[in-house]
Amino acid sequence: MQENVNSFKLSNKQSSIQIYKDVLSNIISSFSGNMLSYGISLMILATTHSALSFGINMLINPISDILFVVPVSNIVDKFNHKKILIFCSIIRIFSLLTYLGIIYKMNNTSIICSTIIFLIIISVTDNTSSTAYSASVHELVNNESIKKLDSLSQAATAFSSVFSPVVGISLYSLIGINGFIIIEIISNTLSLIILFSMKFFIIKRKNTDNKIFSMSQFKNGLIYIYKHKSIKMIFSLSLIINLLFTALTIGIPFVMIHEINIGNIPVGILDTITAIGMLSGSLLASVLKLNKNINYLIILLLELIGFSIIGLGIILHFKSLTAVTLIGSTMMFFIGCFLAIINIIVQLHIQKNVSNEMLGRTFSTLNTLNNPTEPIGILLFSFLFQYIQNGSNIILSIGIIFSLYVFVMFKFINSAFITK
Repeated sequence: MQENVNSFKLSNKQSSIQIYKDVLSNIISSFSGNMLSYGISLMILATTHSALSFGINMLINPISDILFVVPVSNIVDKFNHKKILIFCSIIRIFSLLTYLGIIYKMNNTSIICSTIIFLIIISVTDNTSSTAYSASVHELVNNESIKKLDSLSQAATAFSSVFSPVVGISLYSLIGINGFIIIEIISNTLSLIILFSMKFFIIKRKNTDNKIFSMSQFKNGLIYIYKHKSIKMIFSLSLIINLLFTALTIGIPFVMIHEINIGNIPVGILDTITAIGMLSGSLLASVLKLNKNINYLIILLLELIGFSIIGLGIILHFKSLTAVTLIGSTMMFFIGCFLAIINIIVQLHIQKNVSNEMLGRTFSTLNTLNNPTEPIGILLFSFLFQYIQNGSNIILSIGIIFSLYVFVMFKFINSAFITK
């Protein structure tokens, strides 16, 4: 697998300007997007009085990803990335304006239907934009700045995850869903202006099939992925880690609230600390050297995640508010931090080693395989935590099994990522 190298000369100063623009755009769009998602969930809850309100995105995103994986993959690998991002932004703004214009005129049933259609459009455009962005890093910065771009972009997303729920809760009762939509329109417009100001250096790619629904072109991408050990390993590890994180998302609140009865506040603290850990890990990754010996670093971080989960499972046995809050927060901080660093390593590895003609199909396939693991994991672990007594033992067992898995897979993970 040969490393991608930019064919144009771009100074570190020029790259830094591009990075700052990207981070600013990312903070604006992700912050307002998270608030809007929260606001829509509250609106649907008030309309239907159903718990489904907070799971609707979780259902729509995997389904739309699976249905549109072929065209999204082919579009990103075929067309100009900046034009794709601009087109998706315009579609989002138009959809928001339309949604804002019709939502207050509808009855409850119509609101649900129009909201689902709106969320499908947003899901498809977000997926396309995310894939196009991940595949375009070589067009934005020089090779030395790719890690900084990935790290700070992920840090911006983590920052939004920490603070957007707090702001969303405070503002929803004041401005309602209409106010959130207006904020999202303004944010998307600002992000679009920033996008127009960014310079994308076009990289020549080989001619491919012009048909965006071409299965043969998509199959070529799957064959390409299958032939590379590191990419296959990334796919398998991503599935396992996503399933693992879903288990914690379901299990920790259940154990803390229903089994050891220490209330909702410690759950919120652990969630916030996890996001802060991911923010810290993203910032730490921007200064770490991640070019050599990534095979050993990935194995070490995976084992540390496993040990942190074991520590979390042990501390939950003590049923102490102070111990669970303090030590549990420490464990979740480490888990969030290590996951963020692994994510940067993986993304950087794909961007530097997958050919430009295949980046869209690689990232789109990775996203499509990962997203369905969340609803599957929720169904699986909801059943386990509901019907197996002492959920802390389940969390402890998950940590032990994951650590043993990494130990057993040491040879395969090492050989997949070994740098020559």
